[in-house]
Amino acid sequence: MGRIVVNDTTIFAGLILCCLLLASGCVATKPPTSSEMSDAERNGQMLVLLRVATRSTTGESIEPFSSSLADANLVVAAGSFETAGEVKHIQEMRFLSDESRAEGWFYVFLPKGTLYFAFLPPGGTYAHTFADMINRAKRWRIDAPTTADIVYAGSLYVEAYEVKPLLLSYKVISHLGRIEVVDETAIAKSLVQRFVPTFGDFKTVLIVEHEGPTILTTPTS
Repeated sequence: MGRIVVNDTTIFAGLILCCLLLASGCVATKPPTSSEMSDAERNGQMLVLLRVATRSTTGESIEPFSSSLADANLVVAAGSFETAGEVKHIQEMRFLSDESRAEGWFYVFLPKGTLYFAFLPPGGTYAHTFADMINRAKRWRIDAPTTADIVYAGSLYVEAYEVKPLLLSYKVISHLGRIEVVDETAIAKSLVQRFVPTFGDFKTVLIVEHEGPTILTTPTS
């Protein structure tokens, strides 16, 4: 029988690798705290709540956000006047609960004013190629009132094409098709009332497909 020798260096390297994988695949499945809400108000930010529901062309529901970012089926990028409208990959997705995450609900703190979003399939392994994908992605815009503390921007029902099964139980989306924006204010407001402490002014401002030059407003507009 062969013998495998594992020394301290091998163990240490394995632990480091595991830590890196865990760190790169963590999501924050927790509601915002009262302190975070206060900080957002003080810094001129608002909480933006969105839902993305991905379905295959045959109508099969596909979970967009896994409990691990390594398995995520959808990438979200966002921008504001602070980025001159350029959208940046949201590295740490935030979810109110495991149940709402599975249904595609997520939230993000962003500066008040006009916001831009992009939605993409998983980025693959090449950073420069993925950055180019984000730059070329269709833009979606939220013209939120600067007085709002919490904005529900709609629910996006997305057709997912070329869903390819992997060795594991989940599937991977190759590209996205038609996107329909639906108003689910009642559900959004119930989630806010349940999970967001001391929530302030709640507004529904549905996200729209952006065309033409970048338009920016600031919290003082």
